[in-house]
Amino acid sequence: MKKSDKKIIWLEDRIGRNQKVKDLILHAGFTLEICPTLKELKLEVEKVHLEPAQISGFILDILITDAHSLGDLDLSQIKTNLGNDTGMMVLQHFIRNTENHREISNIWRKHHVLMLSCLGAEFMNSRYGTYKIWEVNQSSYGETEWLSKGDDTGDREECNKRIKDWLNSTLSY
Repeated sequence: MKKSDKKIIWLEDRIGRNQKVKDLILHAGFTLEICPTLKELKLEVEKVHLEPAQISGFILDILITDAHSLGDLDLSQIKTNLGNDTGMMVLQHFIRNTENHREISNIWRKHHVLMLSCLGAEFMNSRYGTYKIWEVNQSSYGETEWLSKGDDTGDREECNKRIKDWLNSTLSY
């Protein structure tokens, strides 16, 4: 399958702030579906669940302000810390399906994921470090890259380079 046949699904509620990332993805030749809400993410995933090879990877924003639970993904028991941990909860409970909540999610376990956030790398490591270490030791899961927009130092070029590297890594799926 060539790049133009591959899709990136991006959970992002403030796409206007991410035009450069959007441009990088499109310039790299991928199709891009931007989902500003969990409901739209669920609809997009359900459209392609019978052909998971169409999806190269997922980009998840960690902060989704209006999502207080994963109810729109049929996981209302999973809370998001008032939206502050939405992307992390989507990764853990919907894409990686660590607790086997939904059988349909098992098909996404090996897909590449880019956690892209305005949160600093140090903060993400301190807050999500235990999960990150756990996931690395799971052979049944795909690769998850964690990236702060601006790369903590405001170095957008380094951030953009790492996004390009991640896009290239998704082709191997």
